[in-house]
This record gives sequence, structure tokens and C-alpha cells, in this order.
Amino acid sequence: MSDADNTDYEALLESLTADPAWVRSSTSPTIGDAARAATGKGVGEVFLQHRFSDATLSIAVPHHRPGYVARLLLDHTLDDSFPHADDGFVGRLYESEAALVESYQTQYLEPVVDTSLICRARIPEGYSRQAVHATTLALSASALRVQVLHDRVEAPVEAILGDDSHRK
Repeated sequence: MSDADNTDYEALLESLTADPAWVRSSTSPTIGDAARAATGKGVGEVFLQHRFSDATLSIAVPHHRPGYVARLLLDHTLDDSFPHADDGFVGRLYESEAALVESYQTQYLEPVVDTSLICRARIPEGYSRQAVHATTLALSASALRVQVLHDRVEAPVEAILGDDSHRK
């Protein structure tokens, strides 16, 4: 797909966004606009929100690395103010997120230990439709599993403090 045309990128983006658990963000370009940007020697991007979690998915076509046609980044942070850490509570939280994602790993998907990014996927030229489908399912499952983890981490604090929307 190195000389891909608009319909190639549009078909790939349609496949990557087909899971109904994901909806296009209000600030995201349309699939058609992203495909046109990709074929115009630029980068087309689509931004999705997960319906059942706080996760966001960014899709970029084409990928900046030779041999790949798309890059997907799954962001899902418990708290934006957490620093990067390799140990302690925060480090173990990041490792737990990566372990959850690893249980859904596909040939295109890899976990990432980071402050907000939990995994990335790279779609190669000559990709398999089945592997793309498996990757989209794994992204959604990973978002849900990490959301459950985050909810369980927050539950004890919420039990003690309650809803903080009334705090001054």
C-alpha cells in the first residue's frame, strides 16, 4: 500500500473504526478527510472515544515507518498528573495495565508501560484483514479491562470521600 490511493486508506480506516464500542471524537476529521490527507502526502488522523471507558484511540495513516500503513495509539490514564515511574505504586499500576493488554496481544498490538499510553498497534503493508479485526477487538477489550482496573483502584478512595463534586 505504499502507493495507496484514497479508497485503500478509507477501507483500512473503516476496518479500524468498525467496532461500535468506539465513536469518532467531535474534534476528529472524518474518515474521508483522513484518507484524503494520507494520499496527499500528509498524515491523516482519526480520533475515537471508547463508549464504555475513558480510553481514547488515535489512528494515523500512513505510518511514518517504512513498511507500515497505520499507527494506532490507545491512551487510558487513571490520572494525568501521575509522573512516569518504574517502581512504587505508580510503576506497578503501569505494569498492571501492560499485563492486561498483553493478555489481548495480537501480531500488530503491543503493550506499552507509560503514563497514559497503554498500547500501540502498527499495521504493516500487506496486512491481514483477520489480524486487523483481531487488533480492533483487542483494543476494545484492553480499554475495558484497564477501565475495570482504574475503577477498582479508585473505589476505596470514593468509599471514604464519596463524590467529590460537592467539595470546595
